[in-house]
Amino acid sequence: HEKLQDICAKSWNYDGGADAAKAFALSGEEPRPNIMFEQSSQANATDIMRNQVNKRDAEKEYMEYWNSTSELTGTGRPVDAIISPLAPFTAARPNKYTSYSYSVWVNVLDYSSAIVPVTKVDKNVDKAYTDYKPVSETDEKTQATYDPEIYDGAHVSLQVVCRRLEEEKVLAISEYVYQALHG
Repeated sequence: HEKLQDICAKSWNYDGGADAAKAFALSGEEPRPNIMFEQSSQANATDIMRNQVNKRDAEKEYMEYWNSTSELTGTGRPVDAIISPLAPFTAARPNKYTSYSYSVWVNVLDYSSAIVPVTKVDKNVDKAYTDYKPVSETDEKTQATYDPEIYDGAHVSLQVVCRRLEEEKVLAISEYVYQALHG
């Protein structure tokens, strides 16, 4: 979802970071590096429109892919939902949120989603991998932030994702998934 992450980051920074800087100044909080983009110039109408065209093209591409899943299902219909992680960890630690890729695709594509609680981290079971092979630098950084002691007892959840304007469907499927997991 690298293209969607790029679209999202550009839209977050249309104002050159002025709104986030203003909010931090108003609150008196220290700006967080994982929230503040480098101050840059405001996007002009052409830049914003270009990003919106890229967003629309991505929406079309993903819609076509979703429709093509009808060739893979036994019903001849596209899949109803996607079940995926919401984030690469159970809780965000300050300055250690390494990847937004698990959730920004849902936002950029304007899909409907809901969170389903699954379990809690158990430090005696959910040990850090020792023979882990990262697929990217971001993946390596993310894996390095895992600490069973810190996350012990934290909620583990999944997101259920449906298409645009399918809020009722995503809630029904989420309830079904929850019942399947918890009885």
